[in-house]
Amino acid sequence: MCGVLITSRNNEDAVNDWQDLAPLPLPETIKLLKNWWDNFEADDATISSICAMLGGVPLAIRLVGRYLKQKGVPAQEYLEWLGLDPIETLSLGIHQEGNIQRLIERNLSQVSVTAQKVMEVVGLLALAPFSREPIVAALGYSKKQIQNALGDLLSYGLLVQTGDRYRVSHALIHTFAKQNRIQPPEVIDRIATYFANLADEQTRFKSDSFAKEDDHLHTMAILDQSIKYEQWEAAHSLAWAISNQDGYLRVHGHWTERLIVAQKGLDIARRLEQRQNEARFLIILGHTYWSLGDIQKAIGNFEQALTISRIFGYRGDEGDALGHLGLAHRDLGKNQQAIDYYQQAIDISREVRDERQAGIWLGNLGNTYSVVGQTDLALKYLKDALTIAHDLGYRRNEGNWLGNLGRIFLKLGQIEQAITHFQQALSIAQDVNDRRNEEYWLSYLGKVYYRLGQLEQALEYHQQALDIGREIGDRLGQALVLNDMGLVYHDLTQIVEAKTCWQQALAIFTEIKSPYADQVRESLGKL
Repeated sequence: MCGVLITSRNNEDAVNDWQDLAPLPLPETIKLLKNWWDNFEADDATISSICAMLGGVPLAIRLVGRYLKQKGVPAQEYLEWLGLDPIETLSLGIHQEGNIQRLIERNLSQVSVTAQKVMEVVGLLALAPFSREPIVAALGYSKKQIQNALGDLLSYGLLVQTGDRYRVSHALIHTFAKQNRIQPPEVIDRIATYFANLADEQTRFKSDSFAKEDDHLHTMAILDQSIKYEQWEAAHSLAWAISNQDGYLRVHGHWTERLIVAQKGLDIARRLEQRQNEARFLIILGHTYWSLGDIQKAIGNFEQALTISRIFGYRGDEGDALGHLGLAHRDLGKNQQAIDYYQQAIDISREVRDERQAGIWLGNLGNTYSVVGQTDLALKYLKDALTIAHDLGYRRNEGNWLGNLGRIFLKLGQIEQAITHFQQALSIAQDVNDRRNEEYWLSYLGKVYYRLGQLEQALEYHQQALDIGREIGDRLGQALVLNDMGLVYHDLTQIVEAKTCWQQALAIFTEIKSPYADQVRESLGKL
């Protein structure tokens, strides 16, 4: 077996993924050490002795090479330091982590106090690239001070840089930074506030400030750190910022993570005895269960939120809980109950002058009237909702009501109108990175082309929708698309494929206790 090891002293050449490497043979270890240690001056015997002690571990070689380069100390001096407390052979694995920690500590002791503090903050973050801004926010130092500190850490091989982002050069270094010391409460509070503010910017629809997945990973890590250090207010603000109806987790369709964050937010609200926030996180939790197709759990959370809101007089939250109960009962086929809930929610939203929420429940009321065949009322309420969303600048809601109008036009057989509205809705969903609605309107374009008899194009749209549904964990959405794909395959006389799609859809509908299960059983029974 042979291989090629490519090394570089340029940070920009660093790869994005961790590479697990076997211990290097001694000649390769010597060569790599010399590459990291520019302009070295040492006899071969000393170099060989150092390399033999490093056991061919690339991270150890990097740390030693960068230390020797930056300090300019004789290699013999470093060898003597290694010999004061002899390290076990690193390549054996059992002692590797402790030995690497010694090398990390040696390098870290040479950087400035500011750089050491920066490394401690890096340990709070996820193991992902980061910018300097959260470090500046956490420590309260100037950008220049942080930039100089990051430069120190780069020089000693503890960090690498790609573009304007940094990352630790190895997972063991991140583990060291994470376990190194307890952070002051104000540091946790400031970095949590930074990521909460960053998440808030994402809710302004046109902002791409939170578009990097790295920042999402850091936010989740900081939420956990805030809870660990019992910074409850900071943790609460962060949980709310990323899980509310305009937050990153909902917009990007991260339903499983949203469940986790909403539950943490609920636990914090109860710990702080904040009953209004308890009600709000119950609604978020319920909405997430509803999005995943677990209607009964959704209703349970909505009803708890409604009870709390009524007891303590939180009128706006009462309206929100009522509107969400409308969503759940509509999906159970209880349309008159849904209409009653929506009308109560609209009245309360207008009472508290929350026009945006009034628009949301008007649109959902329109959808329900469409289900019961009252098309004129459906069009009226949806157009009212669209006007409100447009006037207030809420683009995602605007796209949502455009798409729902498309559904009515499809039902009326006005195909061109339906396509136009679905395409407009899809464009907005893609523009604001609303993955769930992107899935939804792709599936409806598939329905349109199925209606037109353009079956291959219908399958193409459905497949795109299914891929997104699987990506974001939207179980109900997946089942609905699979059912539609079964219809297309059936019309193409591809019976095996149709049966497979319907069986998969039935399994999901049964799992989430959806009333659509009976419809799929009927389709399978006709094969």
